[in-house]
Amino acid sequence: MSASRRSRIATPFAVLASVVMLLSLVATPAYGISQLDSIGVGDAPAAITLRGDGAVAFVANRDGASVSAITLSTQAVTTIPVGFGPADLSMRPGTNELWVLNYATGSISIINAITFTETTSFLTAGAPQGIVFSPSGARAYVTFPLTDQVKVYDTATRTLVTTWSVGDVPQGIAPTRHATDS
Repeated sequence: MSASRRSRIATPFAVLASVVMLLSLVATPAYGISQLDSIGVGDAPAAITLRGDGAVAFVANRDGASVSAITLSTQAVTTIPVGFGPADLSMRPGTNELWVLNYATGSISIINAITFTETTSFLTAGAPQGIVFSPSGARAYVTFPLTDQVKVYDTATRTLVTTWSVGDVPQGIAPTRHATDS
């Protein structure tokens, strides 16, 4: 990988700033947490998402091969082992599935967001970086910055549907407000 290509990959500091900012947003008086509180998680927190009910925050620990599940009402932290280099995570709509992209392992772990256990994982033939789901959760769109691709997975069968070649080093991905399942 060339130096210019490496320089376009997000730095851990930028990602950490996003995690701190989101933690500040979820640290609300309803949970008895002030913005001055600190909750310890694993090594190199890289991404954060909330469970659908807002009661649990999940943090991808990029250097720790784990996800931290933080029960916000008690600040209790549960460590969930996953593949190495978890870079991003997202709740699959309409389910209790938390999808975790393991960049260094080249895999996706699926965690039960209620029991905090990994239920399955599968290889991706690449280093996944960013994920977003179709509105129904039937498709997962995953970025692969090292190959300049977005891969589309069927979430029911965990199989690759198609691969799109896109611009240089795609990392994050987001739906438009006009997103559909077609």
